[in-house]
Amino acid sequence: MKKIYFLLATMLFSGAAMAQSTKFGFKAGANFANNIYSGNGLDISVSSVTSFHAGGFITLGLAKKMALQPELLISGQGAKFEGASDNTLYLNVPVMFKYNAVAGLSFEAGPQIGLLLSAKTKVDSVSFDDKESYNTFDFGANVGAEYALPTGLLFNARYTLGLANIAKNFVGLAVKNTVFSLGVGYRF
Repeated sequence: MKKIYFLLATMLFSGAAMAQSTKFGFKAGANFANNIYSGNGLDISVSSVTSFHAGGFITLGLAKKMALQPELLISGQGAKFEGASDNTLYLNVPVMFKYNAVAGLSFEAGPQIGLLLSAKTKVDSVSFDDKESYNTFDFGANVGAEYALPTGLLFNARYTLGLANIAKNFVGLAVKNTVFSLGVGYRF
């Protein structure tokens, strides 16, 4: 019976400790997005589009200097090329592993899955829905850094490299997302 009480007490106190290291927050900022085109000897010159990201996150303390941070973000992405632009909107779910290097400064890395919400192509001044040209899901890898003030205000920078081909209907063509983002947020 003592073992059961000890086990229950251990679970209760470890749950309380985990609750103390769980924090919620939100963030928003600018995306500088582009696409990488490859295949069939293509030579496509593209440039980045400036868009936004916004959403929330939960930071779960794992150890003194380690944390896990799942996020839910709306993210504008795409690319510009001669006389046209592609603008996509994703619901991204990154899961970041964070290492707190020194007070306030952390480095992060982790995978991301994205759900395509919309896709618009603009050629000259004509814009049209182009969602059927894209795959529904995107997968990527993220690396970044964050600086958090004791007040809860935080600043972050992140690079996302798309690992999945987002083009659906193009034989021999692979298109992958890349995004550099700068943001500001608040952790409670």
